[in-house]
Amino acid sequence: MVRLDSVIENAIGANTEALSYIYAFLLREMDMDFYKYIHINHIGNDLEEVIIRRGKEVYINIRYTLDKNFAQKSNLEKQTVFLDIMQNALLRLADKDKRIEISKLQSIKERIQLQRFEFEIIYKSFVNKKKDDLIANVLVHPQMDKFEIYILIEEKRVPKCKLLIYKGIPSDYYIDRLFSTGKWKGLDEFILTGKRSEIEIHVSADTCSLKFVNKSVDENKAPLFEAMKADADKDKTLKDYIASLNPAIAAMLTSSLN
Repeated sequence: MVRLDSVIENAIGANTEALSYIYAFLLREMDMDFYKYIHINHIGNDLEEVIIRRGKEVYINIRYTLDKNFAQKSNLEKQTVFLDIMQNALLRLADKDKRIEISKLQSIKERIQLQRFEFEIIYKSFVNKKKDDLIANVLVHPQMDKFEIYILIEEKRVPKCKLLIYKGIPSDYYIDRLFSTGKWKGLDEFILTGKRSEIEIHVSADTCSLKFVNKSVDENKAPLFEAMKADADKDKTLKDYIASLNPAIAAMLTSSLN
């Protein structure tokens, strides 16, 4: 997991989830996921640049001068700045940890630039036990303003269906909770859900069609599934989410919100 925050520019901490997700994926792909958690903190001149390693976690303070009109830049320009900060921080880490190859870091940066920050990343794959060349993939398309989740059905390595199933807030927080558990029912139907999801997503591989099934006791609401949507009614979904919790926890959360 990679995180980029800033103590001097709100637009950095609020808009870096997509690039963080992409960068963590590419570090794994390059066999450089030595750290479970990398936290990069963009600082001003009042703080010291430092690298602190604690087991499989690392915390990096780094200075980087921003343009005065940074907040008005395009998404592509902002992400280019985010990439520079992350790259500079990890190059400094590479000076202390020789397992991190500078050439691989450069390859990561070049690939991200070449693809203009556009990636579709396989989060999980589910093989049909009766037909091992029939596979359902959960794809994540991370973007600055939202994460799009797709189901891609492949047969004999050829794409058969690609269906958008969710537009969520730009965070990886909910992906495991909502889309981590899948199973095939025969050779046609694939069912996807998650550890905290009230929703089952049924996909027909034959017709490339979707059906959403609410398994909640209260079928009128699906708190977490609705709360994490990019276009959710935040006031309503927050109330629904709190109502779904243990009463003691809900009381503490309500108190803290006040």
